[in-house]
Amino acid sequence: MTDKTIIKKIREMLETNTMVNWGSADYTPEEEFQNMIDELDKMIAEQKSMTDKTIKIYVEGGCVTEVTNLPDDFDYQIIDSDVQEEE
Repeated sequence: MTDKTIIKKIREMLETNTMVNWGSADYTPEEEFQNMIDELDKMIAEQKSMTDKTIKIYVEGGCVTEVTNLPDDFDYQIIDSDVQEEE
């Protein structure tokens, strides 16, 4: 989800909420705004997961033999549990 999509969704939610007759609504404005915040959090998390382009390769007991066809536009991180970090 792009920044523009998130901004468009925020605008739609705010426009919808300004048209609500809160006197006859089944929920309070506070509940609706919390729902909006929850939706925004989901959209931001989705966008973050799409932009985190790090492929993590875990090595345990020396068991990775080959990794091929990795895309060029990703970062790679090798996490070797057999190598102890120096203190």
